[in-house]
Amino acid sequence: METLTPSQVNILGYIKMHLRRGYSPSMQDISDNIGMCPSAVQYQLNQLERKGHIVRERNQARSIRLTDEMTIEQRADKFLEAIAGQVTLTREAVIAAFKQMDEVAA
Repeated sequence: METLTPSQVNILGYIKMHLRRGYSPSMQDISDNIGMCPSAVQYQLNQLERKGHIVRERNQARSIRLTDEMTIEQRADKFLEAIAGQVTLTREAVIAAFKQMDEVAA
């Protein structure tokens, strides 16, 4: 995964702390507690998602999840959902690729 900026590390730490309470923080929670304006939080969340550290459900409040808490199958399904219509891949091929990436990263 790509290197994180200090702001991204701070936001990711806040998300992890908040998830231990049992639910995902809202953008306003993050903004209020990190001291960034909501648009800056949105940008940083987009970057964290692009870098593969979090996933979010579109149009759903409090939907931030950490990718390291997802199973390989869940990560594969999320990836396929994101690229739907752009390329043709089977779910099995994506799962195999994620398994291989996890082995290399370990």
